[in-house]
Amino acid sequence: MDGSTINEYAGPDAPPPSGEPSAADKLLALARDIKKFEVDIEEALGYSYGSYSLDDIVKGILAGRFHLYTHNQSFLIFEPQQSPGYMIYHAFLAGGKLEDLLEMQTRVKPVAQALNAKYATMNGRLGWKKPLEKLGWEARYLVMYKEVT
Repeated sequence: MDGSTINEYAGPDAPPPSGEPSAADKLLALARDIKKFEVDIEEALGYSYGSYSLDDIVKGILAGRFHLYTHNQSFLIFEPQQSPGYMIYHAFLAGGKLEDLLEMQTRVKPVAQALNAKYATMNGRLGWKKPLEKLGWEARYLVMYKEVT
């Protein structure tokens, strides 16, 4: 890593990173990160077919429903998803530089394990396939869409 920190807002059940800041400090840092990544998050939301707004994302992070990770100029937003069979820790929004996103993986696994998730899954660009495979991720399927309204 380059010495910069990975900021994490993964809800009350996430294992704390070392040197845990106060709740007030975490809230201020979250506000700064939301403003810093506001345009990037809205751009990424463009790929979600209007299923969420920026306000939905912020409210979800504050409620602990979504988990935001930031590092340098990049972000990941995860959502724990409970199915009848098991928990999935799913990254449904991401933006920034691939190198930063890869570095954030060091915090994803412990949080997923603390949530008793069986799998971590991620939506992403086709160009992420090879670098993520080197970290143990595998491509399972292709997602296609068609508007039906």
